[in-house]
Amino acid sequence: NGPYLTRCMALFSDLPSAPDLDEIIGGSDEENDSGPEGQEELTAPELVKRLRFVWQNEKLAPELLVARPQLVGLVQDELERLEVRAKRFPKGDIKSQLILMQVDRLRYMLKDYLRTRIMKIQQYPEHILAEERLRPRVEDPHLTAEEFSFAKTFSTLTMQHLRDTVLDHLPVNMQKLDGEQIAFHPNLDSYVFCQVNTRVDGIGVADNTSGERIPMTLMPGEIHLLPYRYIRNHIEDRSLSLH
Repeated sequence: NGPYLTRCMALFSDLPSAPDLDEIIGGSDEENDSGPEGQEELTAPELVKRLRFVWQNEKLAPELLVARPQLVGLVQDELERLEVRAKRFPKGDIKSQLILMQVDRLRYMLKDYLRTRIMKIQQYPEHILAEERLRPRVEDPHLTAEEFSFAKTFSTLTMQHLRDTVLDHLPVNMQKLDGEQIAFHPNLDSYVFCQVNTRVDGIGVADNTSGERIPMTLMPGEIHLLPYRYIRNHIEDRSLSLH
């Protein structure tokens, strides 16, 4: 059986590999001008790759990451273009079905990305608003205008509900409420898996025995389990990606 299996494997290894979805349906006829998102033009496959990168990091990071409204807008535009392309083919055509599969995949990633951000805002509204108000103008905001408005409204309604159901029934001297004191904060010391995309020098990791910070050099292709606090800055510059 061994030689027979070897011959079969050799036979199938000579067959050409199946084309992927982008090769079958082709990319979008237009390139997307990303503008401030990266000062570059993104093709359809590059746009999908960028969305997957941002979505995966947002899902696995304990805190709310930088807002990407330009990327979201580009993905929405691409979804509209794909839906228009699918309608050009006869109903039931295989290419139309494959394009619609791509639409479903993109829409799922986009919706889950936005849903994840909303869940973090609902979990840490006071913390996120305080961080955003103190953020220097030179830094990229972590909330879009719509998210900021939602966070303020959610925080106000939550505090009002707490006042109506609890504080108003307490003695007057106990009715004072400090939002910061009751705010929940993300655990930046939680451990996350990260993959190294480009070399990173000087990552200081605490030694469990001595407590001292030990500098590490992370090389491309490596995967590490590290406290999020030590690598958070390298997520935004794409040197590392969460897994």
